[in-house]
Amino acid sequence: APATAVALSRCGNFAIVGYADGRVDRYNMQSGAHRCAYVRRGEAVEGGAATARPPPPPSSPAHSGPVVGVASDAGNTRAVTASEDGFLAVWAFRTGALRGSVALGAPAARLAAAAATPLVGVALSTGALLAVDASRPAIVRRFAAPPDRVSDLALSADGRWLLAASLDGSILVLDVPAGAPLQRLLLGAPVASLSLSPTGDLLATAHAGRRGVCLWSNQAVFGGAGALQPAAGGGD
Repeated sequence: APATAVALSRCGNFAIVGYADGRVDRYNMQSGAHRCAYVRRGEAVEGGAATARPPPPPSSPAHSGPVVGVASDAGNTRAVTASEDGFLAVWAFRTGALRGSVALGAPAARLAAAAATPLVGVALSTGALLAVDASRPAIVRRFAAPPDRVSDLALSADGRWLLAASLDGSILVLDVPAGAPLQRLLLGAPVASLSLSPTGDLLATAHAGRRGVCLWSNQAVFGGAGALQPAAGGGD
């Protein structure tokens, strides 16, 4: 099956790959050797407890649908996966054992992880946005859908801001602790990809039909109010 989601571990030594058939595997970056398969064994686990769902085979793939997002924490203690089967799963990074899973209520479309906290952001196929605490695991925040389909998702390193880019050329900035929208940025062309710097001071975006990468300065960090302004050297 084709790969549908990839992520590097924070240390850079491992790659986690999710596939269209629900499999998730971990590889060594230096040698390319297969190190671990994330599989369900015995009873299905959701929310940290066994459920009434019929038990899967002794060893079955991580998900029953295509994997749309994978991530790992800074200490390589857990891996997080999300799938179109409507579940987010948390795994022991090294052994591949299932620690728990959460029913999302709809197929997942995007996944973003915070570097310094156990929070992950999830965009659903319905457009709704979730913040999930992977240490429990449990859904801790729910947000209404942006005006258009979510094209990319980013979470600040401290888990404070969740950014959702839409195909209408806007980015919705959400305050996760407050559980409320903070700002909606109108950037023009549809946003194909976005990335927030580790300190949260710069935002990089790539746009459909435009060459290059745009850099935006975070006025919440540099001071001043209003919309974000292009940083020096930014633009097409």
